[in-house]
Amino acid sequence: MGEAQSLLLSSDDSIAQIATQVGFENVTNFHRVFKQIVGIPPIKYKKLWLKEEG
Repeated sequence: MGEAQSLLLSSDDSIAQIATQVGFENVTNFHRVFKQIVGIPPIKYKKLWLKEEG
């Protein structure tokens, strides 16, 4: 999940593209697993971090 977190913050790829890049065939599964591990959905994670940096 660390790689996905890095990609969310460092690339302009969509969530679906990032899910595929880190080995998920289904974006819904990626969302579920990301939220279980990180505690928030991927889009919220990206928005929170980018807001903090800005």
